[in-house]
Amino acid sequence: MRGKWSVNRFLALVGGGREKWLETSWALGVAVILYLWKNIGYSIILLLSGLITISENQYLSAEIDGAGSFQKFRYVTTPQMWHSVFFALLFSMINAFKCFREIFLIGGKHPNPDIYMLQHFINNSFENFNYNKLSVASVLMFAVITIVVGIFYSWIRRREV
Repeated sequence: MRGKWSVNRFLALVGGGREKWLETSWALGVAVILYLWKNIGYSIILLLSGLITISENQYLSAEIDGAGSFQKFRYVTTPQMWHSVFFALLFSMINAFKCFREIFLIGGKHPNPDIYMLQHFINNSFENFNYNKLSVASVLMFAVITIVVGIFYSWIRRREV
């Protein structure tokens, strides 16, 4: 499969050489594109569902009060969308931790250091029966997720007040 990607075909057409995308510094870019391709649709649906809940009467009221397009966006749309933005960011962060499977499939047990994840370390520690490192890494991963969710939650609570 390597070397047969459409990007490599395009590079060959314009006179470039084949690129080993997963063995160079481009590996992180490939992982980001893979993550976006997999998860952006879900985030868009979350944001659109929040946008649909905003009443048209609020926009009409703002228009009667003399608000322009930017002011309607700033004072009507943005405050109403904080909960949807919060959930979209929260689920995006959770899905970022769940992208290990795809990175493992494209990079293997020991991928390029640019895409080596904490889950790789946990998986390799488990396979090597190194339970001390495994438990520390698992607790660290739990702590990071908890701290990030706590920061998101406090941020959204400050926005409500």
